[in-house]
Amino acid sequence: AFVSKQAYASLFDWLYPSYLPLFLKALYVFYDRSDVYNPLLKFFHELTSNRQERLAFDSTKPSAYLLFRETSNLLYIFQTKTIVHVNATIPESDGVLFYKAKLKPIITCLRIIRACLIGNYVNFGVFHLYSDPCFDNCLQVFLSILTSIKQTHLLSYPKLTIAYFTLIETLSLVQSDFLANLRTPLFGYVLETISEGFLSPDQTVQNSCCIFLDTFLSYVFRSAKKSTAPASLMANVNEYGNLFRQILINLLNGIIFAECK
Repeated sequence: AFVSKQAYASLFDWLYPSYLPLFLKALYVFYDRSDVYNPLLKFFHELTSNRQERLAFDSTKPSAYLLFRETSNLLYIFQTKTIVHVNATIPESDGVLFYKAKLKPIITCLRIIRACLIGNYVNFGVFHLYSDPCFDNCLQVFLSILTSIKQTHLLSYPKLTIAYFTLIETLSLVQSDFLANLRTPLFGYVLETISEGFLSPDQTVQNSCCIFLDTFLSYVFRSAKKSTAPASLMANVNEYGNLFRQILINLLNGIIFAECK
C-alpha cells in the first residue's frame, strides 16, 4: 500500500529506530522458528523493494543507508544462526519441512539481496569508504547460501531457480569483480550452474545466463587488455577452461534447438 514516496518515508520514519531493531532481535532469539523468520524476511523484502521509485529519501537524511544496514544485519543473523541451525537439524528427506524451513527463506534472502542491488537508492561504495562491513556481509550471505544448497535443489525448485539466476545476473552487472574473484570452488559452482541454466526451458533463466556470460567475459577481456586483471581472476578462468567450452556448447545447442522449433 505504501507505493508513494511520502507514504513510504512516513512508514520508515515510524519503523526506525523504534521498531526495526526489534525485528532483528526477534530473529536473533527465534532463529530456529520458521513461523518467525519467514514472515520477517518477507517483510524486509517488501521494505527494500523500490517499486515505483518510492525509496527516494530526503538527501539530508541517512535513511537509505540505515535501511540497508538494518537489512544487512538481518541477513547476517540469518546466515550465522538460522542457516547453521537448519543445516544441522532439517533432513532433506522431509520435503515439506525442508522447503519451508530452508529453501523458502533462502529464496526470500536472494530476492532481498537483489532488491537492494537494483534499488538504486544507496551508494554501496560509502560502506567501504567508512570501513562499514554491511555491504561485504550482505555478499557473504550469498556465498553462505551457495555453500549450503546443492545444485540439484537449485535447479529443481522453480522459485529458487529464478531467484538465484536473476541475482547472478544482477551481480554480474553491478559487482563483476566480486564474482570474478570468488574462491576457485565457488567460482566453479557458479559456472556449473550457468552451464546448466542454458539447458533450462525457462526463458528468464536462459536470459540471465546470457547476460552473466556477456558481462563477465567483457570484464575479463577489459581487465586483461589493461593488464589490471588480478591473479585470482585469471587463475579462475584458466582452471575452468573446459567448463567455459561446455557453456559455449550448451549455448549454441540452445540456439540451434530454438531455431529448429
